[in-house]
Amino acid sequence: MKIQRLVFTDETCTELKLREKVLSIPFKAGIYPNTEVRFKEEGDQGPTRIPADVVFITEDRPHDTFIRSGLSDLLYMQNITLQEALCGFMVTINTLDGRMLRIKISDVVTPTYEKVIEDEGLPLPSCPNKAKGNLILRFHIDFPEYLSKRSKKAFQDAFKIKDEEEKKFEKLSCGTLDESAEY
Repeated sequence: MKIQRLVFTDETCTELKLREKVLSIPFKAGIYPNTEVRFKEEGDQGPTRIPADVVFITEDRPHDTFIRSGLSDLLYMQNITLQEALCGFMVTINTLDGRMLRIKISDVVTPTYEKVIEDEGLPLPSCPNKAKGNLILRFHIDFPEYLSKRSKKAFQDAFKIKDEEEKKFEKLSCGTLDESAEY
């Protein structure tokens, strides 16, 4: 980082001039927001005082794909269709370190569903080569604005099959097995 500072140019401390200096900031991967990086006595000089400290405070820049969640977790959000929410789908994510993750979602995705991928978040600054936060996947379900009668009937039939399967198991007494059923 290049800074400009006032420094004395003579031994009698009477003449101040503006000088440039390059400070090297040691950023570690995953550095926390609001981290203070201090350069002692690298600021402006004054006649009867020691030079001031130069202080930089880190902040996160917005990212196109991820949002920082907590200190080291990353949040990934994706829109999905109702069909994908009910039937499953594949998520492809390009990570910050250039890898491509392919994650199969086979669960039924509800509006509050989250999938946590451990150790795929930001590195922990204290040990960046070993520990990482988590990657949290959240989904927004795009519901159709219109369904035809045929589509509604297909949904009703699909849910009717589920209800009939549950009724079969309700009729059985505890510990018995319906030998005619296919499992």
